[in-house]
Amino acid sequence: MKINPNNELAWNNLGNDYIAINEFSMAKECLERAIKISPNICWPWNGLGIMYSESNDYLKAKECFERGLKINSNDRLWSNLGKLYFIKKDYSKAEKSFQEALQINSNNDLAWNNLGAVYYEMGKYPNAETCYQMALGISPNNDNALTNYGRVFQYIKIIQKQKNIMKEHCK
Repeated sequence: MKINPNNELAWNNLGNDYIAINEFSMAKECLERAIKISPNICWPWNGLGIMYSESNDYLKAKECFERGLKINSNDRLWSNLGKLYFIKKDYSKAEKSFQEALQINSNNDLAWNNLGAVYYEMGKYPNAETCYQMALGISPNNDNALTNYGRVFQYIKIIQKQKNIMKEHCK
């Protein structure tokens, strides 16, 4: 920062690096500095939202994601807000957030995977299966989507087997 102490992107990136190593007080300082330098960029708000979410301060995290979305509605902020709602088990708001993310960027495999997880928790297994297939179509090596797809596929298979048994016994 000695070269250009007013570079908001450098402060933002440094803040994100601090988040990655769980140095939240330093992360907060850097991200707030980026906001002070350039209040009209959304990424420091996203970083603060992630930091607060990882600190289990979900109210502050939500406020940060929403502030960032007011500046720039983008798929990453919507996805992070969706993850926050998912953690809080507010599946209808999580669903809407991931759908917003996918309207902006339909190639966001993480949003497809997370929307699938929402549908799985809501008991909408065919919808979950479709979402996982979409995620894997974009990123075939997405380990989370592979695991989740296997889980929902296994569950659908069990349900189908139960239906077949019921049909057989109800003849």
